[in-house]
This record gives sequence, C-alpha cells and structure tokens, in this order.
Amino acid sequence: MNRRTNHPCWQRNYSAILTLLAVCLLQAASATAQGVATVQFKSLAYSVKESAGVATIAVERLGSTNSEAQVGFETSAETTLAGADFLATNGTVTFAAGVRQATFNVVIYQDLTREGNETIILNLNNLLFPNTEIGGRQNATLTIIDDDTCGYVLSPTSRVHDWLTASDSFMVFATNGCQWTATAIPEWIRPYAGFTGMSNGMVQYSIDANTNTTARTGKIFVAGKVFTVTQQGAPLQDRKPPVVTFLTPTASARLTNTTTALITGKALDMGTGGVVLVEFRLENANGINAYQNAEGTTNWSANINNLLLGTNVVRVRAKDNAENPSAEVARSFVVVSASPLTVRTIGAGAVAPVLNGQTLEVGRTYTLTATAAKRNFFTGWSGGIATNVAKLIFRMQTNLVLQANFVTNPFVAAKGAYNGLFYEAGDIQHETSGFFTTTIMESGAFSARATLAGKVIPFSGKLGFDGNFTNLFPQPGTNPITLRLSLDITGASTQLAGDLGDGSFLSTITADRAKTLGATNFNGTYTLVIPGTNTDNTADGPNGHSAGTLTVKAGGVSFIGSLADGTPIAQNVPLSQDGHWPFFQTLYAKGGSMLGWISFADRTEDDLRGDLSWLKPGFTKSPFYSNGFPYRATATGSRYRASTGLLDPVLNLTNATLGFIGGNLIQAFTNQVVLTNATKLLNLSSNNLTFTLTKANGSFSGTVTHPNVPNSGKKATYKGVVHQKGNYGAGFSPGTNETSAVRLEKVP
Repeated sequence: MNRRTNHPCWQRNYSAILTLLAVCLLQAASATAQGVATVQFKSLAYSVKESAGVATIAVERLGSTNSEAQVGFETSAETTLAGADFLATNGTVTFAAGVRQATFNVVIYQDLTREGNETIILNLNNLLFPNTEIGGRQNATLTIIDDDTCGYVLSPTSRVHDWLTASDSFMVFATNGCQWTATAIPEWIRPYAGFTGMSNGMVQYSIDANTNTTARTGKIFVAGKVFTVTQQGAPLQDRKPPVVTFLTPTASARLTNTTTALITGKALDMGTGGVVLVEFRLENANGINAYQNAEGTTNWSANINNLLLGTNVVRVRAKDNAENPSAEVARSFVVVSASPLTVRTIGAGAVAPVLNGQTLEVGRTYTLTATAAKRNFFTGWSGGIATNVAKLIFRMQTNLVLQANFVTNPFVAAKGAYNGLFYEAGDIQHETSGFFTTTIMESGAFSARATLAGKVIPFSGKLGFDGNFTNLFPQPGTNPITLRLSLDITGASTQLAGDLGDGSFLSTITADRAKTLGATNFNGTYTLVIPGTNTDNTADGPNGHSAGTLTVKAGGVSFIGSLADGTPIAQNVPLSQDGHWPFFQTLYAKGGSMLGWISFADRTEDDLRGDLSWLKPGFTKSPFYSNGFPYRATATGSRYRASTGLLDPVLNLTNATLGFIGGNLIQAFTNQVVLTNATKLLNLSSNNLTFTLTKANGSFSGTVTHPNVPNSGKKATYKGVVHQKGNYGAGFSPGTNETSAVRLEKVP
C-alpha cells in the first residue's frame, strides 16, 4: 500500500531537513497562535480479533478545537485480502467544535481458515477545513489477530499388517490453514511421502519385515493424534519333517508265488507345508534299487516288480514343501512258494487245525495236534515225519503227507494203584532198597513215590503208548536218579516192573496192582510170626520171635506188631489182586528197614508166608542189639478165628509147654502148661507164670519168674501171637540187652 502525505515538510529533500524543521516549527507556532489544529491517528498501530467483527479506529485533533474540522480516511490491504478478510472502506471523520477525538469503523470478516495475523493500512487525507493540518501520524496499521483453532482427524486410526515388508497410507483431515508433521516411533516405521502438510493431506509410510515370531506395535504421531501400526510376527519356520507309514502289505507278510506286489501307505506332514514327494526303492538278494517316485503323496502307492523268493524290503521316504525329509521307513515281507498238505488219520482221533488239502508255505513252520478219541491213545505220526509227540511242529515240504495213528487206550485195563518193593538182586541193603507206590491214570500219566534209605522221593511222568517210561530225576546234593517203568498194557498182567538207580546201584522194582475194593478172597484177621534164631547165638539176629496181628479188609492190609528187639511196627497198604503183600518198615530213625514179599494162600501149615530182610544198623541208642545186624527170616502167618466157647479152644493144646530160650537167660527153661478152656492157661510148674490172650486178634502177653535164679523173685515180661494153623504160639521176652524166644507148643 502507498503511503501519502500532504504536509510540506515531507516533500523536502532530506538534505534540507534541518532547515525545514526550523521553518516548520516557526510556522506551527504561528499557526497555533492563529488557532490552527492538527489531525492525526491516535496510535500508529491498532489491533482487533478476527472474531470481533468490527475494529474502531480513533483519530485525534491537536491544537485549536474552536471550529469544526473534517479529515478523510481510507483502508488498503497489506497482508490481508479486501473483501475476504475485511470490508474496504473510506470516508470522513468529523470533529465538532470543542471535540478532540473521533472514530471510524472497519468491518472485519470471520473465516475458518487458520492464516495467522494480518495487517490493514489506514490513511488520513483530504483535510477539508482551514487552519487544520494532518499531523505526523497520518498513516497507521490495523492488525487482525487470528483467533481460529486447528482441528485434526486421522482416518483410519490404525492398521494391521502381516510380517512382511509393506507400504500403506492414512488421511489427515485438518482445519484449513493448519499445519502438521508426521513422525514415527520406532524406526521400523518410516513416513516417506506427505509427512508434512497444511490442511488435509495423506501420509504414506513403509514398514520393515518382522523377523520375530511375536507381533509388534508402533505409532505415527500427527499434531497430537496417534496412528497405530500393528505388525504380526513371522510364522514359525517349518522344521517338522513328514511321517511315512505303510498300509499294505502288513509287516512280515508272506506273499505266495509272486514277483510283484502293490505297496500302499500314507504320508503326513507334521508341519505346515504339506507333503510334495514320496519315493520308494526295493532291496533284496539282487541288490538295492534306486529311489523312484510313488503315485500320490498323502495317500501313496507303488507297484513293486522283481520280487525274489525270501525276504524283500521296500524302503520309503517323503519330503514336504519346506524340503524337510522324513525318516526312511522300511516294510519287510517274504515271498514264498506253497504246496498242498495231506493229513490222514488211522484209528479213533482227530487232528487240529484242519490243514488237510490246504496250500501251505514251503519252509514255514506249522503245528498240528493229534487228539485221541475217548478211551483211545495216540501212538505217533508217520508218513513224511515219524514221531510219537502228539503236538507236531513241522517245516512244510513240497507234497508233504502226514498220518496220525491212534489205538484203543491201553491204560483203561491197566490203570490203578500199584505198590511194591525195590532192591538189588542177591544183596538187599538198606541204602539201595525200599518201598515203591504209584498211581497210573487212564491217560497213562502217573505219580509215584519211592522210600529209599528212609527218604521219600517223588516221581511223575507219563507212560508211552507201549507202557514204558524212562526219565532222569535230579536230586539235590547228590546224583540224579534214573527211573524206568514197564507196564503190560494189555491188562493180562497186574504187575508193574522197572528199576531205579543213580549210577552207583541199580535196584529192581516189582509192584502189584492193588486188589479191587470190596474183594473178599483174603478178608479176615491174621496173626504173623517172624521167627528169631531161637538159640543163644546172637550174631545173626535176635533170639526172640517178632510177631503181630493184621486184618485184610476192602483190599487193604492193616498190620500192627513188635519186632523182637522191642521196636513197634505197623503198616497199612493195599493188597495185590493175587494176594501179595509188599511188607515194608522204615526203622531206627530212617537208618534201618525191614522188607520182603508176603503172599496169602490157603495152605495146610499156614495162610501167608514170605522171606523178610531185617536190616538194623549199629545203633547205640537201641536198648537191644545195639551193634546191629542183617537178618533174613521166613515169616509165616495164619488166619485167626476167635474161640466160640469152652469147647472151642484157640489152640489144640491140652498138654503143652511154654518155653523160654536164649537172650540174657542163664539157661533156657520150660513151664508145663495146659490150655484149660478157650483162652485160659494153667501153669503146672513151680515158678510163677501169668498168661492173657486177646480173644479178638490172637495176641497174648504175660509174666514169668525165672526158675534158675532162686529166691530172686524176678519177673520177666513176654508177648507174642498164636499161630492157629501151626497150633503154636510165638513171641519174645526182653532181657537186659537181648531178647529171649518164647514158644507155646504141644509136648512132643
């Protein structure tokens, strides 16, 4: 805007300022003296808020106010725009007489643009009244103070990006004229275009790739507003290899007569990329082939050629999209040849499983079990394989024929309990002899016990179809014992034979089948006498006679008695079908024994008889015969029938003797006696004698005073049994360390 002035002082050259100033001062003083007034702006600078709407400008008059005065004014733009920021105006300011100040208004326009402060030039001109002049403040400025506020809006206010490098943008909406700048934190966010602006604009930014697996967040700040950038974490690297499995053939499958096979399976990627390749190769006796591509991936298959007889191995591997290789897996199978099997049976029985006519793998092991029908027996396999084992495990051969043979069960007639003795022939010793018992079942199985040297040894097993058995049985701390048995399976014989030994001896076993329960051929009561030496010679055995009583009932013998050295004896044992009694006693704390066969038979002189071996060891605790002895004697016995009355004596002895001989007697002596009635004995001798007969079983006992020890009054005891068929009685009387023989008999 041009500045103008009508005062003559401003129209002079600067070089004459001092001169003009002096002149002007003189003129002013003269004018004042004549009533001259000066009009000028009250201030060189005015201000107004844009929102005020109007600015009031004050003009002052200096000097004389005696008359009215007028001055012109006008506005012009400097940093403003007339018509937009203010209303351009001009006019006249009138001072009435006596008035020193007047005003005029400038209209200010309000807008919404942030534009900063703006300036309007104010001018005074056209002074209309005399004696009035324009003063030094002819020009002034009016400042419009911008009181508009800035508003900012971001759209959108946030974005989410994946983990890769990216570029994007957002809008800034700002009050017109308002400036802004975009700044980012952290450094992985970079505004690269439009990051400064005024009013509305677009901010463009880029982000770096996020190499971490966790998400991250950054911010872009614009004029106090925040734009949020969220970036997802990088996905985990796929390092999980795929897994390959087989479907067919099954593990260790056996393929028959073929050179090709279809192999199938599955492949599963344990990561995220998926399976892209499955390969296979064949390995067998011809070598190892190169890998080839299979058909498919998740479900794959391969046709295998060039299979060989024997083991073939297919190896498979896979790869996923991330190039992760799977572990190799292998499936082994066997290619075999096959041939039909023929199975036949002879006799009553069956074979399982049923493989007759089936095609079986040559070289493979199979099992067949032969089972005999009831009361039949499997005797063995014949044909391509010969064995007597019922459960046959065999290796298949080409065109193999097998035959299972059965016979009627031989043990039906021979089953039962067998009891007997064993000892070495010609030399019976306690250490190698004893009692043997066994029970044979209808199946041929048996359980047995042998009492050897006082020790009971168990055995068990099964007889062969021929009735024979042999096996070795270990023994703790000593040699094993070999047991051999032989049974007549035809049933014609009721005897079991065999032997047992440990290598240092071999003893023969003889055992008879027990008598059928309820048989009555031998039932009854008996007495038994085992005679002593009946002399003063004690080197061979005891002087006294051992004796006892027994009953036979329901096929069994029940015996009780006393040996001539005072040792009690007893036995309960089945009787054989033929009336044979395996007499056996374990004696002297298992250090001695007595054994032998006693047979029942209805003879004139006796009803039972047998040779017995009495084996007594040197036994210091024994009160009699502590030096021991081996002694053999023939035992005899008689049926016993109890007396029925006075006219039915136990023995036919009206004139008899009861004699005592041997042992510790000073000399033998005899008492004259008479059996007066059925059980009473009359002593006819001078020395005292008592006698008691047990009517029920034929045993007797009593006391006697030794006649060859005068006035001693010493009594000795004695006991024994009657032998009715022999018409005598026998027993023993204990002395100090020997026993005497006692004999009741008819006077010769």
